[in-house]
Amino acid sequence: MFGNSLYIHGGYDVEKGIIGDFNEMDLSHDCLEFVWKKMNNTCNGKEIKLKSHTAVTYKVNLFLFGG
Repeated sequence: MFGNSLYIHGGYDVEKGIIGDFNEMDLSHDCLEFVWKKMNNTCNGKEIKLKSHTAVTYKVNLFLFGG
């Protein structure tokens, strides 16, 4: 959770291996519909694939470590 949003990044799928999905869901009380929104997940044009990582927030930033 960060602000009013839930973020899910990466993971592992038995058939696909390490995955690079990065999604956000707005959980605001006034939100009429809960929908996953695909986030930008590239660095220098390559998809960032992670598993066994963690995240921390600081002020207005979200940092991912490991993977």
